[in-house]
Amino acid sequence: IAHRQAQGLQPGGINRELSLMSGAVRWARMELEWDIPANPWGSRYLRESPPRTRFLSREEATALLVAADGLKQAPYLGDFIRLMLATGLRPGEALGLEWARVDLGRRLIRFEAGDQKNGQAGTIPVNDSARAALLSRARFRASYCPDARWVFCTRGGRRYSSMFRSFVHACQVAGIEDMHPHDLRRTCGSWLVQSGISID
Repeated sequence: IAHRQAQGLQPGGINRELSLMSGAVRWARMELEWDIPANPWGSRYLRESPPRTRFLSREEATALLVAADGLKQAPYLGDFIRLMLATGLRPGEALGLEWARVDLGRRLIRFEAGDQKNGQAGTIPVNDSARAALLSRARFRASYCPDARWVFCTRGGRRYSSMFRSFVHACQVAGIEDMHPHDLRRTCGSWLVQSGISID
């Protein structure tokens, strides 16, 4: 636990690892009939912080997009934020999005089982805002890296691994505090609920 805390892992992540180890001990007892008198992992769970409830207001989102579009060192950030707000993708799903999954004609993003954190296949509708972001990335691709697999990539076609630093910079420029990239997904869900649309 101390080792993983020193690496920056949060209590929720540590608890998932403890649960895995505890399950392994239970399995060894039952299936392998190992003589283990006590499960050393079962009583070491950490107290987790309450889940975040932070999401952007419409005004904050507008200010963030203005700031993002003005960052010369990160011209892709505005498209990233627009796509996230419109689709509710997780940051890793957006950064790992391949053009083969994008169907602009049908206005859909397709995911196979294993592509998403929940392990389920499915489709995500592409509204006008998401379509504009994807078309912007398509123009970039056509100009610099026509064979690139990734929607968000460098001029050489290499996938971006993180948007965190540029996102934090845009938040600072916009005067927005306590905002993480994953909160864009939460914002999408919150806006849908406020509009009376179920997210189940």
